[in-house]
Amino acid sequence: FIRFGKEENCDCSGLDEVAQVEQDVTENTAAEEVSLINFLIIGHDSFVEESEFFGAEKGYADTIMVVSVNQETERVVFTSFLRDTYVSIPGHKKGKLADSYALGGSELLVETLKENFSINIHGVLDCDYKDFEDIVDSLGGVALNLSAAEAGALNTTNYVSEQENRTLKKGWQELNGNQALGYVRIRSVQDYEGNSGDIARTSRQRTFMESLYLRCRETIDKGTMEKLLWGFVDGM
Repeated sequence: FIRFGKEENCDCSGLDEVAQVEQDVTENTAAEEVSLINFLIIGHDSFVEESEFFGAEKGYADTIMVVSVNQETERVVFTSFLRDTYVSIPGHKKGKLADSYALGGSELLVETLKENFSINIHGVLDCDYKDFEDIVDSLGGVALNLSAAEAGALNTTNYVSEQENRTLKKGWQELNGNQALGYVRIRSVQDYEGNSGDIARTSRQRTFMESLYLRCRETIDKGTMEKLLWGFVDGM
């Protein structure tokens, strides 16, 4: 898991860090009912994929992230769960965390997170590639700081599916929905901390979420933002 907050950025990639996250969750259980709301964000493709454990099922969950909002402090924390994490899946044999979504959609993924990590989910945003692009474009894009390697990967691969959008460069710039989708899918390029693979990919996803959050704060008043948020998510 990797947890990212407005004032905190910690890489929880080892057993000690995992234990600390579970301890944090346990300590927050009593207060959670009063002040802490957890939203599960699931990003998935629209295609049926072959699961290593279960065969061909539903679309594959590329992104599994919990957004925790503390209503008292107004602090927002993003926690990524690696999709290949080996877990117990309620009603099924053990498998990858993403397999729970393939087997039973968002409902089973929510159950799996609760059974393995004691996290209560209050709402779910389940979006595919088109949903993602529409959300970003509805806000006028997002500001992201690209490395030369990231810009190169986006301009030369199908991460950015529309060729007319392969015009990115190193440094800060506005990305539209199609470009931002490519950014959060990059696996082959190291992030700014030297991580690669799925660790780097989830790091970019949290960077994107911070930028999206800041864009929302700039363009939408608090009351409207809350209405939009609850309109996008399915309450549990």
